[in-house]
Amino acid sequence: MSRSHIPALPDRARVEEAARWLSGRVVRTPVLNCPAIDRLAGARILLKAENLQAGGSYKMRGATLAVGRLAAAGHTGVVAQSTGNHAVAVALAARRHGLAATVVLPVDAAPVKVARARAAGARVVLAGTTVEERLAAARQFAAADGHPLIDAYDHLDALVVPVGGGGGVAGACLAAAGTPIEVYGVEPVGCDSLARSLAAGRPTPVVPAPTIADGLRPGCVGDLPFAVARSPRRSGCSCWS
Repeated sequence: MSRSHIPALPDRARVEEAARWLSGRVVRTPVLNCPAIDRLAGARILLKAENLQAGGSYKMRGATLAVGRLAAAGHTGVVAQSTGNHAVAVALAARRHGLAATVVLPVDAAPVKVARARAAGARVVLAGTTVEERLAAARQFAAADGHPLIDAYDHLDALVVPVGGGGGVAGACLAAAGTPIEVYGVEPVGCDSLARSLAAGRPTPVVPAPTIADGLRPGCVGDLPFAVARSPRRSGCSCWS
């Protein structure tokens, strides 16, 4: 069963509008090249260094946009759930706008991500180990507090994007729409919800296998990212495990 109502799919114009709004509000991270990786891949590989972003991941972009819009609309707080990166980003964005933030992470979340969210001033709640458990807890806090829930290229031939809940790879699909750029999602072995979902034609949960990439084991790809990734009109995605 779908976890949430799927809104209208965004398009490239909305991605570009968001990029303009975010200009100056998030770090413009560099695109780097590593000759050693080029030799291994047999191709020129460009790496987008989003680890240099505030909060340590690209999630700061979406969180800044969402929290900024909610703050402008008069909201005084936000709620989010994730395995860590989205929660940290929402906490940082909320602090910037003077909003209260409650973030729900799994009980086995990486301690550094729990610490970062708390350091940003968020109320951190640990709940379960699955996305369904975190969503249930987050919705309870959102209802109790009355706060909205923020549910977690020039000359390129391809984009290779790590896949957790699917937001990043969906964004890559939208950015690549209308270009010859191919988008490839990469999932850890045993955490391949998007690959299985694309094969099945519907979001398909998995029991995540152990992996050092804790942000890439949400259990099930999100409904909206799945819809974007499977749409050939939006430069659909291929997946590797």
